[in-house]
Amino acid sequence: MMKRFIKLFSIRFYIELLSKNWFNLPETIFVNFYFLPFKQAIRLPIWIYGNVRLIKLDGKIKIESSKISSKMITINCTNESPCNSNGNTEVILNSGTLIFKGKAQIGCGCRILVYNNGEIIFGEHFRMNNQNSLSSCNRLQFEKMVVLGHQNQIYDTDFHFIASNHGYAYNSSKPVLLGAYTFISNRVTITKGVTLPPYTIVSANSLVNKTLSIESGNIIGGIPAKLLAQDFYRIRNIKVEASLYKYFKNHPNEKGIQLTEEFNTWTNY
Repeated sequence: MMKRFIKLFSIRFYIELLSKNWFNLPETIFVNFYFLPFKQAIRLPIWIYGNVRLIKLDGKIKIESSKISSKMITINCTNESPCNSNGNTEVILNSGTLIFKGKAQIGCGCRILVYNNGEIIFGEHFRMNNQNSLSSCNRLQFEKMVVLGHQNQIYDTDFHFIASNHGYAYNSSKPVLLGAYTFISNRVTITKGVTLPPYTIVSANSLVNKTLSIESGNIIGGIPAKLLAQDFYRIRNIKVEASLYKYFKNHPNEKGIQLTEEFNTWTNY
């Protein structure tokens, strides 16, 4: 208690506080009560930070979870992503729907567009860092525990139609599904019709423009993406990560180490 009291008089505390997006209570209240049923809205499950731009409000936001709690979904909250957190997240609901299955974190400077009755489904414990772009006019679905790095773009549509010289028009949108525990690194593009199995890792600067014949727990990457390595999984236990940072700092010439703890449990929430 004393440490917290002393912290309130620390210059460093206020410098760090002013460097972050503030909790936007008026917009938080508006978003919750405009989109959600009263029994959900009264708990303020969606927290807005900074100045989230709600460019269009013709769509819907739904929370499909048996457990509704305050601050379970945060939008535009400043974080420690390696990508610049400047810029405010934009949400465009033009006859589209956002569905949250549980807790979720959406970073700064992102753009979320749903239109033409499209829907984006965020699985439980979804996390998206800064400057990502999501667009749907069909169905873009993230299963549980999916993590997006920064500056990715994931679309289930080409945004326009094309036709052959014979007047044959082609479908411009197909559903996208990212399996549970998938990790997308930075600057990845995922196009319409792609399905990724659970525990997939997509390396940075990749183009995933088709579904690959792979099992769970693989690394893919490249332009276009292809299988790079099999039987690899993202370490999700922050305690294990902390011990690894310490170990490799003290043993810089070591290539690797055998883990003795559970490394794939989710402890970030």
